[in-house]
Amino acid sequence: MKEKYCPNWIFDAVVAEIGGKYIASHYSIESLSAKYSRGLSKIYFPIEAIEIQATTETLLEFLIKIYAGEAAFEYLLGFAFYRVNYSSRASKRNLKPTLSKIEAGSSERHYNGRQTLKMFRAYCFARRSDVDIPSSPGWTLAIQRELVGISKISASLTETF
Repeated sequence: MKEKYCPNWIFDAVVAEIGGKYIASHYSIESLSAKYSRGLSKIYFPIEAIEIQATTETLLEFLIKIYAGEAAFEYLLGFAFYRVNYSSRASKRNLKPTLSKIEAGSSERHYNGRQTLKMFRAYCFARRSDVDIPSSPGWTLAIQRELVGISKISASLTETF
């Protein structure tokens, strides 16, 4: 699997979860990004920690701009939940495909910080507009059993911190 790029929805979920963990703990974005970078790089083509960190900081800056306040944590983890479990607002993601692995990467790189911010902005504005956007309080990547590799990375971070 290492010859593939990380899927964009996994990148988005990881970045959002890092933002949530940063808000909820006293650990730095740098250390969280470095740990996820090492874990993801074991599964996919290497993702630099600075790219993860910069994207996370962009999401946090956006939350400051919209005065999210205490809702920032819920926006971040809600976005991570949404990106993992839904392809779009009306379409649930198939987390148990028959012929392939859900964590399988792609031969082309589809993720980038600008696209992640665009998706996150749309998610936040939909939530603020009371559009029915799925979320699950208390959800983390660590409990998403269909994503074996990613949940191990998240769970190991929880144990480490």
